[in-house]
Amino acid sequence: MQWYYSDGTNPIGPVDDAKFSELIRAGTVRRDTQVWREGMPGWDRLAVVDPSRIPPVAGPPPIPLNPQACAECGVAFSQDELVNVSGRLVCAACKPAFLQRLREGAPLSAVGASLGVFRQGDRLVVEAGATPPNRCLYCNAPGTWQKRRTFYWQPKWIFAFLPLLIFGLLIFAIVSIVLRKTLAFDVVLCAEHASKRRRNIALGWGLFALAIATVVVGSIVDFNWNVLGWALLAGLVLTVAGLVVGMRAAAVLSPARIGKRTGFFRRAGKDYLATLPEWPGDIV
Repeated sequence: MQWYYSDGTNPIGPVDDAKFSELIRAGTVRRDTQVWREGMPGWDRLAVVDPSRIPPVAGPPPIPLNPQACAECGVAFSQDELVNVSGRLVCAACKPAFLQRLREGAPLSAVGASLGVFRQGDRLVVEAGATPPNRCLYCNAPGTWQKRRTFYWQPKWIFAFLPLLIFGLLIFAIVSIVLRKTLAFDVVLCAEHASKRRRNIALGWGLFALAIATVVVGSIVDFNWNVLGWALLAGLVLTVAGLVVGMRAAAVLSPARIGKRTGFFRRAGKDYLATLPEWPGDIV
């Protein structure tokens, strides 16, 4: 049997039945292509002339049951197709690369696992190499200010070494540095909270300047030990207040604990935390 088909302008053919089937499989001749063969009164669509030749339309792949994103490539899989590696679900194809990252201590992929940023109750959990979303840490508004911050944390029991101060500040400083953990990542704020941060930093410097002025004025205007003592006390209080206000504003977050690869932080806003997945655990 000889077939003719139209390319939209001109008739093409004749082609035999086998060649015609190949053209259909290749997509050259489609269900709406005008075709003709001997015995037909005129041209018509293939879907009308011989619908049995039309290949079935491929449907979408089955929806994964309880889909989870691979922590390495971000593709959704059923849970039974993923492997738990140190608290992260990875697909079989990504498992070797993921294990290699862990062995080398390299940053984990920023594709899966919500960019390495999670929540645990009222705490923000950030993994080494994570890329936080571009939203304000306090109110979840679009971020307009971003800065790389390095956070430091030491276990509370380090203060048991305070008696070392008797032997010298250097010894205590060395112990403190050895036990200190650090984690660096980008902190993001909206325009309003970035402005508030700048004001609080300026307030901290202002309190410190006021402390110096209080001591100077107290020692010059009417010098006596009683006045000077009160001036020194006021200066100390203002200095501590300035340090607390300024450093708290500059840091943005307060570390509750930092491990080798994971940090836990206070002061993140509830609206921001609500958008993050629960921390699956393990990588610390």
